[in-house]
Amino acid sequence: MSERLTPPATDAFGTLLDARTIRFVRDLPGPIDRVWAYLTESDLKATWIGATEIPSTVGGESTMTWEGEDGEPGGALTIRTRVFEPPHVLEYDWIELHAPGGAIRDSVVRFELADHDDGVRLTLTHRALPADSYTTIAAGWHAHLDTLFAQLDGSGGPDAYARYAEIEPRYGALGTFPAAGTVRLERVLPAPPERVWEYLTERDLLALWFAHGEIPSTVGATSTLTMLAGDVTTETNVQVYDPPRTLAYTMYSTQLESAPHDPSLVRFELAPHDDGTLLTLTHSSVLPGTSGRVAAGWHALCDALAARLRDTEPSGFLDVLNRVVAGYESLAREAT
Repeated sequence: MSERLTPPATDAFGTLLDARTIRFVRDLPGPIDRVWAYLTESDLKATWIGATEIPSTVGGESTMTWEGEDGEPGGALTIRTRVFEPPHVLEYDWIELHAPGGAIRDSVVRFELADHDDGVRLTLTHRALPADSYTTIAAGWHAHLDTLFAQLDGSGGPDAYARYAEIEPRYGALGTFPAAGTVRLERVLPAPPERVWEYLTERDLLALWFAHGEIPSTVGATSTLTMLAGDVTTETNVQVYDPPRTLAYTMYSTQLESAPHDPSLVRFELAPHDDGTLLTLTHSSVLPGTSGRVAAGWHALCDALAARLRDTEPSGFLDVLNRVVAGYESLAREAT
């Protein structure tokens, strides 16, 4: 290789292709045979994800185990080879035998390698995931791939467990669709409820993650919010104002639809949590056919809110939206 590749950006997130499929694309230092060895040989795999040889025969099985926090039992999984085509394609069943919380997952991991510029382009696709595992699985692969790059690059790089703890909150949990036209997200935010409340209502803080404007403190009062994303103007009417627990207001924008429609209702509920605040966000009466995109938008906004509460710069709204929107639209279709 003629020169060292640039390490992956800290926001090199995987893309949620649908409700149960995550994909990562990373450019790694080559040559390609060396990358293949790190994917398949036990001693090299141990440096970035876990010691286990990948059987070269289709149907062959191996087992990988790992410890949890403070030496507690962690997990164990069986790997069963589906495709073994060195040095280009590796695919295997991922069968978790003992996972924290008792979950058992049966999914498929696929690695594709191709020569690219001065290195190797790796495309990792993990499919058939339970919908509720997006956060942990995606953050786990993100952290391990960072460590893989560091091993190939010879720079040492981040410990995968420390990197996971850092990156997992930035993935955030997927929202749900409890009823037609209703989106719900739950997030643990790194601040007490009183501080989160300020970010939901005060002009200067609201403008850091959501919109220009402020939320009146009087029930029935109206205001105008101009969204940071898309510069869309929305009329609001306060329905509940109970600091620092519950905030609800209607939203209506004539810019989004030419045909008349009823306002939607956004409700924020805050509760103390060991790690800060549990936020439950419910958006109801959204326009038909838009639930998936609305959920993806709130996912991006909640990411931005969490980042601001940590005093860090959030990822771009569209970057996050594009990463999760296909998955949310898939979830929304399943919910109907």
